[in-house]
Amino acid sequence: MEVPRLVVLLALSLFLVLVAGSPVLEGFRSRPVPRHGIEHSPRHHGMVSLTASEAALAAASAVSVRNRFVGAKMLPVDLCNTSSVPGGHITGGCSNLLSPGVTSITFNISTSANTACRFASSNSTPYNTMTPFDSGDGTKFHKTKVTGLSANSSKVNHVYVRCEQFPGELLHLVFRALAAVKPGYPRIGNLWGSYVFKRKGLEYASRIDLWLGASWDAEELETLRALNPATLALTSINSCEFGDGLPDSFYLHNASNRARLESWPGAYRLDLTRPEVSFWKAKNMYELILRGGGEDRPSSAPELLPFDGVFVDNVFLTQSWANHDIHGNPFYPDTTGDGKPDDPKEFDAKWRAGVLLELDVFRSIMPNAIMSGHAMDPSDSGITSVFNAISIGFTLPYVLDGRRSFDDAWAQYEAWMHVPIKPHITMQEGGPPLQLGYGYGFDSQLTKGSIPASTLEFARDYFRYMRFGLGFTLLDDGYFAYELGDSWHGQDWNYDEFRFDLGDPVGPAFSVSDDHVGQGHVQLPTQDWQLWVSSTASANLTWDTQDKHSDTPSARIDVYKVGKTAGGIDLFHPDVTFTKGQDYAISFWAKARNCASSAPVVELNSRKNGPDWHPFGLQQTLWVSCEWSAYKVAFVATDGGPDEQARVSFWLGDLQANQTLWIDNVTITKSQGVVYQRTFTKGLVLVNARKDRQTVSIPTKYRRFLGQGQAPRHQYIVDDADNTSFAAASWSRVSIEGGYDLAHPSSEEDSGPYFHQWATSARQLSVPSDGEAGAASPAEWQLGVTESDQYNVSVWWPASPAASGWCTHARFAVLQNSTEIHTATLDQSTNGPGGDQWALAAQGVSLSAGATATLTCPASCTCIADALLISSRRRFNDGSDLNGSVTLDANDAILLQATS
Repeated sequence: MEVPRLVVLLALSLFLVLVAGSPVLEGFRSRPVPRHGIEHSPRHHGMVSLTASEAALAAASAVSVRNRFVGAKMLPVDLCNTSSVPGGHITGGCSNLLSPGVTSITFNISTSANTACRFASSNSTPYNTMTPFDSGDGTKFHKTKVTGLSANSSKVNHVYVRCEQFPGELLHLVFRALAAVKPGYPRIGNLWGSYVFKRKGLEYASRIDLWLGASWDAEELETLRALNPATLALTSINSCEFGDGLPDSFYLHNASNRARLESWPGAYRLDLTRPEVSFWKAKNMYELILRGGGEDRPSSAPELLPFDGVFVDNVFLTQSWANHDIHGNPFYPDTTGDGKPDDPKEFDAKWRAGVLLELDVFRSIMPNAIMSGHAMDPSDSGITSVFNAISIGFTLPYVLDGRRSFDDAWAQYEAWMHVPIKPHITMQEGGPPLQLGYGYGFDSQLTKGSIPASTLEFARDYFRYMRFGLGFTLLDDGYFAYELGDSWHGQDWNYDEFRFDLGDPVGPAFSVSDDHVGQGHVQLPTQDWQLWVSSTASANLTWDTQDKHSDTPSARIDVYKVGKTAGGIDLFHPDVTFTKGQDYAISFWAKARNCASSAPVVELNSRKNGPDWHPFGLQQTLWVSCEWSAYKVAFVATDGGPDEQARVSFWLGDLQANQTLWIDNVTITKSQGVVYQRTFTKGLVLVNARKDRQTVSIPTKYRRFLGQGQAPRHQYIVDDADNTSFAAASWSRVSIEGGYDLAHPSSEEDSGPYFHQWATSARQLSVPSDGEAGAASPAEWQLGVTESDQYNVSVWWPASPAASGWCTHARFAVLQNSTEIHTATLDQSTNGPGGDQWALAAQGVSLSAGATATLTCPASCTCIADALLISSRRRFNDGSDLNGSVTLDANDAILLQATS
């Protein structure tokens, strides 16, 4: 039965009025979680218990409540009433952000008795001289339009409401118009780092255009907007986590022991299957924008609407995958309290509805707020109907580390730059190699020195990773931040490129080199495609000659009963060959029969076609429409070779029962990448998406811009994993890792010791088991010098606890044309300078093509040969002419200056 709109409105309004008066919204008993360097003073209030009305709402499922809320298409005017009105006879009205340029607002209020109401812009205006409401005199429901508001984004408009029957009550509303910002290029952002900039002053901080998770107060933001009119500032909240201080029923609990799920040090997953938690979260978002504050905790400051919107962290629309806490303890949620784990599919459906309910309620309360977030899919309409943008983490370091394709990253970026809600403020989070960003624990460990100081400096100063990320971002109109990673955000890392004014773009990005493509086709129909169905599911595969997109029949999969996992219904091809490290794209056409309740979900997967079934790099979820549509997913093969048979699968176990899916024209393509260019009025950007060096012709009017000498012209790493640049015949390949999992390169571990080889391996020369010293050939690196210059050469080895027995006198030599030109003695033991950092072994040596380096060790001790860092004396941004061409290293970028 359809629930009447008024019933839904009153139920939701009642709940939020009740919660608004509860201590949960006012403050929290325990000390808030200090995350990303922000700490807040605790406030002490009593704990919360649910009233009978709230308990009744809690008994409803998040799915049904969200369906009622969205289906009613109501304007929940009472849900945002936060003003303290003595007596409580006047309710409703939303203090709110307005669209740029808006100078009027229409709002409604309710009164507990029939009366007349008026408004004014001053709290001292007598009732009889205030402006009457447009309608509602003599009733309990009142509506009016207020005109003449200021459209200045730094101006807060105050509106005061009085009603005749309640002379002692005054309702205070505030409105602020957003600015129509147009920042220049590059557009620089920062996530959760405003506390770092506060120490350096507001003028310095004004170089940032987009603040996500900012902790500025209203006065500071007014100054920042005056210094930089393009400033946007969003507060932050976590969609599904909180520290201590809420009712115990608000948290997820483990079926086995009722423990909470600790998902970050001091933060716990909330139970978003409960509607009252979703409403509380939505209310909290509103309060944060209205009053300021941060880290999910509104301040007690006056209502001045200091922020332009909200950044929502961890927008996870499924949760059953989180089956361990950060300490490795198993976790299986029990949301019913029966002591049994929830069914994963049912739990995920309730969880998704709860998260979307939270977001829908907030967006209905504050429709003009700018919303960005983390961990969202732009193909999910439940997300794109709410959010303007995303801050894309992990992706750029994944591309540079060879774990994700450029095309895949670009498709994600472009999808977010074309979502329906504007402005589009998507930000790319660049960062150093993943092992530096995630190999030294969480921020609580990092701030205590788990990463060596010089290694943290190198993370900042490994410039190719920064340039590539910035160049990639500049190919469209997004913002760019460069920081250590998700383990520790917000660093104030400033670069020459950030300060270079490119002017305005003169057009979109375009390719300036060919994409050298070799195609291998796996195409339907063929007898090699098979359907596997688990014992708990039911589905059937047929070949459809009528409903198809290509000239050949399509694969029609009828799903009658779903299983317990996505892979429980598996359409797969068992014989595909990949090359490890190669970029691929899988493209196909598909459509579904039923999209009424939710978009059908398909998961693409590649893995070894047999035990141990390890992954090959393709793992992507897609939402399929009910019209024939083209889909393309790019990925990097993480394994493969001529003798490695892989399986490519469409996992259909997340479809709903009685669903039909058609798939046609599946093609797998391998690509070498291209070089991209985007031209601006004062310069241009070039981005090399290829994995080899490229020389590009450019007009002679462009040259390198003159920076402050930060980046070396040549800076690169030669690693033992590269067999073309390294040889060590009698050395063993080893893995020396601690506090890090190479299989999950963007996951932190909460305990050490932290130590790492560079990249995926190191070479070890060990003491012979018989104790007899024997001659060992040296380890040798080809230094790969392409331009004669003076260079610094530094050496990496891991800071292993076993290093106490490593060599104290390893001999390192640099050679030019087979002649030693420099030698150094390296102490790799724990008594030496220490591992997990670059030890300078040669400074200012003159090198040219053909230069090499060797490491020779006595057989009486263990010795490690790993990676070398090569840095030139010449600078990258030195203002030099280019004479019509520029050479870019693999996966690098450059900003050039127009001279005319």
